[in-house]
Amino acid sequence: MVNLRTNLRQRLRAPSAFPSFPSLPSSLRTNEASEPTLSPGLHTYRIDLYGGQRRVHLRVDPDGSGVLFRDVTDVIHLNATAAGIAYLALEGLSQERARRQMQRTYGKSAQLDADLASIYELVAAMTDPGYDCPTCALPELPRADLFSTPVHAPYKVDLAITYGCNNECPHCYNEPTHYPMASLSKEHWF
Repeated sequence: MVNLRTNLRQRLRAPSAFPSFPSLPSSLRTNEASEPTLSPGLHTYRIDLYGGQRRVHLRVDPDGSGVLFRDVTDVIHLNATAAGIAYLALEGLSQERARRQMQRTYGKSAQLDADLASIYELVAAMTDPGYDCPTCALPELPRADLFSTPVHAPYKVDLAITYGCNNECPHCYNEPTHYPMASLSKEHWF
């Protein structure tokens, strides 16, 4: 089996014997095609829990920086390098494969190894169903005051269908005295 793979690799890398047929692109001749590539946008990952689920979101901005959310209760701002590493971890790449991929871009360095270990530990904490507060479990994370980091889009949006509630929770922001407007009737909805 190894000989067949080796022979196939050699044939794919060799110049084409027929000039009218183009050779395969380099991304098809190596493992690069199977490596995940980060693109701007929202990347969502479900974590199944006993009796429910949790979501981890990685929102990547066009400049490559990102924000990592867990159920939009824990928020971590990432520079472009950290966002790239977090994406590889969330996509399930081993730390060694991520190291090789990042070394192609940044070269070898002790800082890269430290960053990989730190971000992989962070992603493990964010995706571990046992952690109630994963950012509390990682005290070495630098902290920023709430709302001190500029953002390009809101973290989340809530749509209140009605402010009517009969639970009467003492801690609730949804107290009837705060929002004296009545709920819409069915006729107004339809």
